[in-house]
Amino acid sequence: MKIKEIINNSALYLGLGDVREYLVAQTDASEETLKTVGVLTGLCNLVISELASTYIPMTATEEVSAVAGKIFFENLNHAAIKVVSVKDRSGNEINFEVFPEYIKLKDGRFTVEYEYIPQNYGLTDDIGYDEKDVPQAALSYGLCAEYCITQCRFEEAVSWRKRYIFSLEKFLVPKARTMKARMFV
Repeated sequence: MKIKEIINNSALYLGLGDVREYLVAQTDASEETLKTVGVLTGLCNLVISELASTYIPMTATEEVSAVAGKIFFENLNHAAIKVVSVKDRSGNEINFEVFPEYIKLKDGRFTVEYEYIPQNYGLTDDIGYDEKDVPQAALSYGLCAEYCITQCRFEEAVSWRKRYIFSLEKFLVPKARTMKARMFV
């Protein structure tokens, strides 16, 4: 999923035809339209960061080598905030200790799964979520809410924020919710 797609959906919801025309047709745009796209890009990054730090963490898995029993966080592709697991080549869980700058374990090659803080994405960048991780519509609702706040459209912002939270809650709640039959005596 790309930032551009999220912004395009939000522009549709908000009635920003000039932004949609610029994003879809790649036509020349006015300075005002380019400014709006820049604002929307920044706000989209804000929504993604909030989502990653509050509701749905972004995770990455990568294969790295431990040198002198250490895997330094600076050698990972993303800014790790939590190490989920470390596995050896056979897929077995490995015991490890986390220090401020590195993971301590034995020497060798390992697969590290971790949660990370997302980077600031550009207009054409793929974000760290797929449609299976979070619906694109939810991100678009969140972006609409943030944009409306910047435009002092507060009632509209509240409405979009409710849609954002509702869509996230609906997505995050397990689909098969059943309750065991109960018997009263």
